[in-house]
Amino acid sequence: MKNALVEWGMPETLREFMRKIYNYAKGDAKTKIWLFPEKGFASHNIRALSIFGRYLFGLFLLFFSLQNPQLLYFLIFGFLLYAFWAFRKVYLEYRELQVLLWGPVLQITSDFAVMSGFFKGIIS
Repeated sequence: MKNALVEWGMPETLREFMRKIYNYAKGDAKTKIWLFPEKGFASHNIRALSIFGRYLFGLFLLFFSLQNPQLLYFLIFGFLLYAFWAFRKVYLEYRELQVLLWGPVLQITSDFAVMSGFFKGIIS
């Protein structure tokens, strides 16, 4: 239906938000949305894979900064850049300080929900 309206409903708690994102990612992985050959690396696929990539790169920097402490500066800079990106995304949407402060919290929560849900969907 072209004109169908869908109401997702806003979660009222952080836990409810995480569960909702987790279930979406799990469902996407179970239906193998990321394997459709005609879509190739569609934006949805790239976003899901980039979440894993960001955190793997961060872990890589953390691990190697034990041998080379100068790499810690790159890790800190990367984290601050990521937090700024999350602030900016929320600010551009809502332009409210109270909402702005939740940007990084929601971003990191969403990231872990997507990674764990996607992984669970693949193995189940």
